[in-house]
Amino acid sequence: MSSSDDEDLQRAIAMSLGQLDCTPEDKAMPPAAIASRNRGGAPPIISSAEVTANSPNPPSNRSINEGLRRLDRRQLEAERLARQKARKHQAGPSASASSAQNDERPSKRTRTGPSVASSQAREVVDLTSPPRPSKATALSAGPHAPREKDSSIPTPPTSQSQGQAIRQILQDSLGISISNHSASASTTPSSVRITEPQYLDGAIKRTWAFGCPRDNDIKIEEVLQNHDLKSLILSTFDFDHEWFGTKVKLDMTRQLWIVGAANDDQRYEWSLAPAVYSNVELCVLDMKNGHNHGKFLIGSHPKYLRVAITTANLKGHDWGESGKMENTVFIIDLPRLPEGKKTSEDEATAFCQNLRFYLKSLNVGLSARDALLRFDWSRTRNLGFVCSLQGASIGDDGQRIGLPGLSQAIKELNLKSNRLALDYATSSLGALSRGFMKQFLTAAKGEELEATKEKYDADIKLGDLLKQFRVYFPTVDTVRASKGGEEAGGTIFLRKRWYDAPSFPKASMHDHKSTRNGILSHNKLIICRGQIGPEDEDNAGATEGKKVAWAYVGSHNFTQAAWGTLSRDKNTKTLKVNCRNNECGVIIPIFRGGASEQVGQEDKNAEEDGLPGYEVFARKMEIPFEIPGERYGNKKPWFTDG
Repeated sequence: MSSSDDEDLQRAIAMSLGQLDCTPEDKAMPPAAIASRNRGGAPPIISSAEVTANSPNPPSNRSINEGLRRLDRRQLEAERLARQKARKHQAGPSASASSAQNDERPSKRTRTGPSVASSQAREVVDLTSPPRPSKATALSAGPHAPREKDSSIPTPPTSQSQGQAIRQILQDSLGISISNHSASASTTPSSVRITEPQYLDGAIKRTWAFGCPRDNDIKIEEVLQNHDLKSLILSTFDFDHEWFGTKVKLDMTRQLWIVGAANDDQRYEWSLAPAVYSNVELCVLDMKNGHNHGKFLIGSHPKYLRVAITTANLKGHDWGESGKMENTVFIIDLPRLPEGKKTSEDEATAFCQNLRFYLKSLNVGLSARDALLRFDWSRTRNLGFVCSLQGASIGDDGQRIGLPGLSQAIKELNLKSNRLALDYATSSLGALSRGFMKQFLTAAKGEELEATKEKYDADIKLGDLLKQFRVYFPTVDTVRASKGGEEAGGTIFLRKRWYDAPSFPKASMHDHKSTRNGILSHNKLIICRGQIGPEDEDNAGATEGKKVAWAYVGSHNFTQAAWGTLSRDKNTKTLKVNCRNNECGVIIPIFRGGASEQVGQEDKNAEEDGLPGYEVFARKMEIPFEIPGERYGNKKPWFTDG
């Protein structure tokens, strides 16, 4: 690889090793501004100094692991003062005198002056090269490193010493043991087992579940392929990073964690992670009014890039280790291009372009996004990437987000239909209405969307809607009868007052039962079967209808928070979409064919209706839940609030 390529890739993830403080200028800037100011558009360096003194103290979000949440900050400060005192004794009288004024510096919450660490150079990491053995060497070679250092000035604590202190506190106070991965010897290139791409055309896998026979399933270790995993960008909502730290080789794999924080306390707690885990950079998003709910893993290997889009959070329960819960993963491997070659912007598929747009919106830097172009994306041409972003969007960006983004992807993939049967399996439900369901069906058909206000719900004939739409959510009986019982239903969400509202389409509800007995599902899957008649074909000479089938796998639950609400922008008079969450998923075409094409012996009834049957999905995936499923009837759903 050329030196220029190395320089580009080195800017991909700006590591925060050895620097937990930020400059006063950074403190005054919002995270997005810090991100844009960082070299190459890199994500913001997470700093404990970003925590303000007057922050509120609401309950911490469950996405932050208990180990970091329960750290005693006073104990951390005592540990810092003890290290400072030891350094003064080592440095001698002159150092003690020169640093005496720092003995009473404010705590991390109230610090307003520049810290010693903020003058240190940020280490820049190559996405594809093996990690450099010494942090000190990398820091001293940085572009902003001091030319000379007075030996009388005490050396600030390193990331390694801070990590050791935090690990000791976790062990002493909480009984949590975290191994010091950075202390182990780096894996030499000769000892690395090089893995080969396995899923060049993409695959849909259900997650492994302990105690169940293995059949077209996948474990987190098999997704990561950590033998030669050189870099990893991940996003998740609920993150057990202690568990995840056992799944990757922390001394070998550079990581960027994209997580959300609802308040300053959570930002501070996340800022401790780089000191505990080596080679980890954090991009913490401000999610005060929603959630960073998107779930993906993008891993760089010597021979390929692996993109995994999943319904699972990064914790053992979601990946089947408890034997009580299941999820689904879409996975595709993209071969590395020859040295010096890149995918041009013109050659990039819509999937590639929309994924890079999503990463940019999550504050992932330009160099990291451009590094993805060193791989061959041509086999994603028949896939659609759909996303949602917190906040309001209009114009071209608005057409890529939420419901408009879904409609656009269906049109681009030539999956439009005027008749559609839709099955939506979800692990959370919002305050559904017939108006929102009508909008969703319109988007899923690939039709143009309009802002439909709730007052028009009564105009939509419920019978016509129910013929096309089935919603799958577990009943209280299904949760109680599962292997994990009610305790396992903690991540399955529906409020009773929403379901009891007159506008809730109860007749659309079907029990969500896994085909693996006793396993609860955390899936977010859409199964669509459609038809377009000859009168609606662009080709006026068409004599028969076209059938289509497609599936969605991703993080979007069936909620308006995930897919967005539609309105008209007052200034531009164009469609505006407003989402509360960050979400992402993939559209996988399953079938395209004419009316006379055979689609399976068991599809006779569907054939009579002019739609392809469920059998067509067996070509590319196993539907992991009972379909068409049992109607609720007099049964009740599982309620989060009883």
